Amino acid sequence: MKVSSIKKNSLFISVALVFICSQSFAEITTKSTEPLVAYEIMEEVSKYMQIISDAISREDWVQVKKTALQIANQRQPPFSEKIRIVAFIGTDLSRFKSLDAKKQAIAHALAESAARKDDDAVIADFAALENICLECHQIFLKPFQNHFYGEREEYR
Repeated sequence: MKVSSIKKNSLFISVALVFICSQSFAEITTKSTEPLVAYEIMEEVSKYMQIISDAISREDWVQVKKTALQIANQRQPPFSEKIRIVAFIGTDLSRFKSLDAKKQAIAHALAESAARKDDDAVIADFAALENICLECHQIFLKPFQNHFYGEREEYR
């Protein structure tokens, strides 16, 4: 009896996953009228970068550390949105993940530099963080915007 119940549950879960994935992949080519959660997350990171810049100018190392850790541990988009993004990125996924891992590592280094109140290291780490963000944007931002939003100006 247990084996039959397990098989039924497995079948149900498999069918549910196929349905969820098929819905997500069906949305891949659809232009969105609303920003993706990933877009909102990038807006948050942009605000965090501004907060860090301001905190550096005031030598507020506690704020720099706190905000750098927010960047390093940024929230993630929902699973269904991740599937759409991964499908779009395709063969560049390893490059995207590498840039994201570098961003996280640099943000952690920035937090550590701020904790030590090492102004030179903070400035160098912040510059490195800006550069890794810029590198990722130069590669992925415009194609991402065009794919998910088309030529809409308000998402630029």
